[in-house]
Amino acid sequence: MTASPPRTRPRLSGTNLERAADHNQRVTLHAIRVCGSLTRVELAGITGLTAPAIANITRRLLDEGLIEEAGQRRGGRGQPPTKLVVRRDACHSIGVNIDRDHITIVLVDFAGETLARATANVDFALPDYVRSFYRKSIKAMLKSAKVDKSKLIGIGVAAPDDLGSVDLPGRPADYAQWESIDLAALFAEPFALPVFVENDAAAAAMGEMQLGLGQRTAASSTSSSPPVSAAAW
Repeated sequence: MTASPPRTRPRLSGTNLERAADHNQRVTLHAIRVCGSLTRVELAGITGLTAPAIANITRRLLDEGLIEEAGQRRGGRGQPPTKLVVRRDACHSIGVNIDRDHITIVLVDFAGETLARATANVDFALPDYVRSFYRKSIKAMLKSAKVDKSKLIGIGVAAPDDLGSVDLPGRPADYAQWESIDLAALFAEPFALPVFVENDAAAAAMGEMQLGLGQRTAASSTSSSPPVSAAAW
């Protein structure tokens, strides 16, 4: 396995206003997810938050089980700082990519790593087929990855805006039903989870921004990127 290239640390903007606690927590958590491992001093530098604010936020994230300590960083002077990373098994999500020649489903952990994948190479799959494939696949994926359904927090669906309207050779007449289908309702079962729907290009861009998927999934097939990024929402 080849090593991933080093990531460029983001410059994120936090605020020290007391009423912005939730925003600051999201910014701090996002910084840890993107960078993979950060100390509290590094978090303060990236977010612009004060050291006491970072101490309070990271304590809260640790108490909620969203991050964990990952040893100490050696080599400097004084007390070695503690590294913080996201807790991969804190929660999981599902990503679905619907396209004209395939359906791909992934199960990812909190760090955005793919734990299980199911793909069906089907030309112009109709909504009923996609619904059936999803329901059949997701239970097996949870079992193979040893993930309890209670750990699932949402589903991200990525699909082209004009999925059912483009006139391509071999397209069945009833393929146009995609134009009126409620994608969120399509994945309402077997779990009552929030469903987030996005254009596939926008979903891929979100994945790049949230998790650096261009670097993290370089060894994966191109078709894996939209569902992984959708699941990262």
